Amino acid sequence: FTVDTNWTITYWNKQAEAVMGLERSEIIGENLWEIFNDAIHSIFYRRYHTAMETGKSVNFEEYYASMSKWFDVTVYPSKEGLSIYFKDVTQRKKSEQERNRLQTTLENSLNEIYIFESKTLLFNYINRVGLLNLGYSAKEIKTLTPLDLKPEFTKESFKQLIAPLLQKQKEKIIFYTNHKRKDGSLYPVEVHLQLIEEG
Repeated sequence: FTVDTNWTITYWNKQAEAVMGLERSEIIGENLWEIFNDAIHSIFYRRYHTAMETGKSVNFEEYYASMSKWFDVTVYPSKEGLSIYFKDVTQRKKSEQERNRLQTTLENSLNEIYIFESKTLLFNYINRVGLLNLGYSAKEIKTLTPLDLKPEFTKESFKQLIAPLLQKQKEKIIFYTNHKRKDGSLYPVEVHLQLIEEG
């Protein structure tokens, strides 16, 4: 939607009608701040005024509590006023929250959790308890592969072990081996190995 320099609404598209629940015929010509409720007023007022006063575009994300939706909001100033674009990013925010919950679960698991690339075998993630037990930093571990932790295996024997997973012949492989810490000490582990799709 657009407003002029007096905050009068001059354009209101079909999507704005759907999202805001206000038809074009009832909102064109009205003052923006008289239409929006106090909650919306407090969220957007300062940012809209900043764009109007400085002539610089503003981009921000806000939660629209009355609709339980997240919007990416971009405000473009011009001599005539402002053009305001709302993009619904609710699904993206929900996905981010889900990833954050999953990350917290992985980090706080009492099991050591490892993720490595199936082709290069390089680690791209090890949870907190795994790093503590091994004695490596998160940066150091990304230069290593399971072969650095499992001295009983060669590259060939490990590739042979995971082949049924890569060929989708098995969903999980369970085996017993020893892990080698950074200081060279060993400890016994029961490994549950699965192939997961990236993402």
